[in-house]
Amino acid sequence: MKNDEDRQLVLTAKKPTEWERHHRRCQRVLRAGIWLVLNGYGRLRVLPYDAPSGCYWRLSLHVAGDMSRELFRYSSASKGQYLADHSGVKTRANIPVEKLAHLIVSAAPRQLLAECEGEASFETMLWLLELERQLDNGGLPYAFGDYADPGKGLWYVNYLNGYSSKMKAPPDYLSPGEEPESCERDLSIELQLCNAKDDLFQALNRIECLKSEKADIERRMIDLQAQVSQANIEIKKLQDQLDMVAVDRAATERRRA
Repeated sequence: MKNDEDRQLVLTAKKPTEWERHHRRCQRVLRAGIWLVLNGYGRLRVLPYDAPSGCYWRLSLHVAGDMSRELFRYSSASKGQYLADHSGVKTRANIPVEKLAHLIVSAAPRQLLAECEGEASFETMLWLLELERQLDNGGLPYAFGDYADPGKGLWYVNYLNGYSSKMKAPPDYLSPGEEPESCERDLSIELQLCNAKDDLFQALNRIECLKSEKADIERRMIDLQAQVSQANIEIKKLQDQLDMVAVDRAATERRRA
């Protein structure tokens, strides 16, 4: 049994807000990418960024030096379904980081994985230590977005309390404007596809809401029809009673006559 102190902790525990849950989910999938770099895929790179709309945070895992050679992508629109745009395997929002990393690898293209194999450079490992420190402090980084440019060689870091700061970008990071033309074109196409997926996700959510509203309306119509039927029955009873009164009155008048 729990003691009084444990019960008090349960009673006073604050339910996390949706923004806090979003923050933790994004941190979890980013930590999975870090785990892969430190455990045999040293040429894998993590690239967090904001969707052009600014509504979603995204993470791309790609081969070092080429953003277009992507192994994995996550959008915060998918919430706790981290593999929705990857293998489609269902996941829990609090899945262990290492297990999530293994699931990412299991469905990634073999050729791209092979290109990422090896130990991370000393400079990359130092940078990952700084990235993990930012995560431990509650930060969530992003490299770029349509409405924000942290500057050359820098990334933004947002915190739950609304504060933001900057951190150094990875040692071999190339911003989208510095990518080779072919890579930039491929990345642009990929971003458009991802935007289309986000729009589709929002549309599907709206359809589900409309279905729910339709079901509610149908239930209310059935209830109203039942009430109308009951009212008709009551009206029929009253009409029968009035007819009986009229018959009795006519009989009484005949007797008097």
